[in-house]
Amino acid sequence: MGKKLIIILAPIIVLLAGMGLMYVFPNHNVKYGDVNAFECPRNIDTDTEKYYCNSDGKVSKTKYYDAEGNLIEESEAEYDSDGNLMQAELYDADGDLREYYKYEYNADVITDKFIKQEDYSADGILRGYWQFEYDADGNTIKKEGYGAYGNFRGYYKYEYDADGNTIKEERYGSDGKLIDTRYFEP
Repeated sequence: MGKKLIIILAPIIVLLAGMGLMYVFPNHNVKYGDVNAFECPRNIDTDTEKYYCNSDGKVSKTKYYDAEGNLIEESEAEYDSDGNLMQAELYDADGDLREYYKYEYNADVITDKFIKQEDYSADGILRGYWQFEYDADGNTIKKEGYGAYGNFRGYYKYEYDADGNTIKEERYGSDGKLIDTRYFEP
């Protein structure tokens, strides 16, 4: 068996073992594709993150700060009349648009889970997109990445504990080979 190197960076533990990287992160239980993850109040405001909510109880703006309290970037979210996230924009500290994301939903199924996220540059050029699959409990089980021209880039797989908390994320390349694994503490 090969050598293992363990580096402890509180609260993150990085374990390099064999061919893949494995990470352990504290679990804030934010699930990819879960619009409800953007509901207020967010009790995870920190010295480096501040959340602002709209009248419908959804996060409408997030500001990110460095350790000295300087604004690094901020994001804004737009919702439709049903409360579905439709677009999110990311701005730099000067207020200039850096990138934005658009979200699509399955019109045949009544759900608050988006099935596609498109990633755009500030000048409106599609850079790529993600497609999402969910289990019967509404947990994201797979996220596939594609380039701007539809070329497959790879995918992520997710696992959950009995309470629905994300406990594992695996990242695979376009060749289907495992690249790395992240573990989350409940």
